[in-house]
Amino acid sequence: MQLDNMRLQSLPDDDINSLYNGWQIISPSKSFTIYAATLNEKMEWMAHINHCIYALVTKHGSKSSVLDPSPVWIPDSEANACMHCQRSEFNVINRRHHCRKCGIVCCKTCTSKRWLLPQQSSKPLRVCLTCFDKLSAQSNPMIVTRVPEGNYGNKETAGNYANADTSGEDTSDSDSGTVDEKSDGPTTFYEGSNRR
Repeated sequence: MQLDNMRLQSLPDDDINSLYNGWQIISPSKSFTIYAATLNEKMEWMAHINHCIYALVTKHGSKSSVLDPSPVWIPDSEANACMHCQRSEFNVINRRHHCRKCGIVCCKTCTSKRWLLPQQSSKPLRVCLTCFDKLSAQSNPMIVTRVPEGNYGNKETAGNYANADTSGEDTSDSDSGTVDEKSDGPTTFYEGSNRR
């Protein structure tokens, strides 16, 4: 993680879940939450990291980044059902997956799309259908972003949507994330392991 693109954000104490002395480290490549044992420890860590960031920026100059920060993932324990469709309940067979763009916990169907997020990985990563729609619209405003429910894999009704990755793999660093040049859709998204 590069310090010059990093920022810290203090979190309020959460009495309901007994989470205290927390803060988030937010950067384009990875973001996460940390909890310290005491308030003093939290303040010392935050002060030291901020001092390191300040020293680096002072010494080398500011490298202000226009990249979006990576999301802090919602903990698995916070989601008993898909946060996208809110129908699919998680169990041993139906695994949880995180959208790499917004951090919500989703089912396999709702994270079947992949998108290249270069600040996080050199390979396409799992994104939820909502983030896929937004990224597609930003990339090509002519793309129709609404698809009738249940037709995500049907090219006749899905317009420029990619076929869903049905491998069940949650790895984003597999070699299967290559561009399918025969696709009729935009070239900025990837079809995962479904090659023609």
